[in-house]
Amino acid sequence: MKKYTKYAIPFVMLFFLLPLNSAAMGTYTYGAPTKDWGIEIGDTHYYTLGWAVELEMGDKAWNMLDMILDEIDPTLDARTMYTHLMSVESVYNLRISITNITSYFYNSSPSYNSSGDLIMGEMAWKAASMTNYGPLNATMIYNLQQNAMLFNAYSTMLDWGISASELVEDLELYGPEMDEYYQSWLTGDSGEDFNQPDSPPFFIPKDWSLEDFYNEQRSKLNEYFYGNFSENTGVTVSNWEDFIEVLGIKSMRVNKRDATVKFQLTAMDMKLRDFWVNNTGFYDNGTKIETYNELLNFLNVTEFDAEARFDVEWNRKGILQNFHVQWEFSGKYEDEKFKFAPVFDLSYGEHDKINAKFTIPGYQIFVVVFAGIGTVSVIIIRIKKKNT
Repeated sequence: MKKYTKYAIPFVMLFFLLPLNSAAMGTYTYGAPTKDWGIEIGDTHYYTLGWAVELEMGDKAWNMLDMILDEIDPTLDARTMYTHLMSVESVYNLRISITNITSYFYNSSPSYNSSGDLIMGEMAWKAASMTNYGPLNATMIYNLQQNAMLFNAYSTMLDWGISASELVEDLELYGPEMDEYYQSWLTGDSGEDFNQPDSPPFFIPKDWSLEDFYNEQRSKLNEYFYGNFSENTGVTVSNWEDFIEVLGIKSMRVNKRDATVKFQLTAMDMKLRDFWVNNTGFYDNGTKIETYNELLNFLNVTEFDAEARFDVEWNRKGILQNFHVQWEFSGKYEDEKFKFAPVFDLSYGEHDKINAKFTIPGYQIFVVVFAGIGTVSVIIIRIKKKNT
């Protein structure tokens, strides 16, 4: 696996960089930017990104995880691994230095032309506990060295076939080239705006409106879409309000520079939940599970619900201030309550903890991996036991 990693990364990078550098694929011309981005060449912007998780489980769930780990390696203990996971650093800082802002015109053939604005910059990273910024691979190496024992345990458990030291050797081959950064504002062949950023928008034009973009996308969901959705899922919708209601969207607020969306699983139409389960492919002793309630019964889970919140906000200059996603899964496993609440947050500025504006107090996101392994493994173990 190690040797393939060495070749895969530069190949992927080459694939994405070719359109920007190969004259054989077309001709680029550059000029002054066509939009006011609210930033200038030479500006430096800092961000803090991180994650947290709140996890509550009863003894029966811990015992189930121990049983699963025993199947993999009898020396592994669920609570011990959880304790180690809590020590993994989960807050990181990002620095973006703007090196150029330009418009571009790309002509690859008589039938394909594209134009837009291009923001170019240099990126540097560090874990919150580190002193100096550097390329992404340096931060990854630092984290691997701090948590080599834990990584090796997971590598053994999931049969990744690579150790922490081997992965460090691979990462040492790549420096700043892992941090190639650009963002463009796409325009169509006719020169008309598509009104959408091409990459995760740290920066948006000062005159761009998220609300206008949202309304534009809503208008594109015509009767044809709603009719096909109703026919394929068996859940009747005739307009946007019907559509978000059956999806379980409890509220949606979209303004020019910010948006909030809230979701609740139990608010989702039951037919749509059954449709998802029936098309995912869960089986109980060779028999396909066709409904949502059958799946919960198979997992010995009751009173299950999931809630989510999504928030995004830019300032008046169009610079991203906050991107926040949080979930909360709760219910009972064999009549014991459990709660699993992961959070991801990206906020403007350099901090040693993530933005607490919406945050559920808790633990590191690596528990997400741990719980995910447990969920999948529970299904596999139960199927194996029922088939024997």
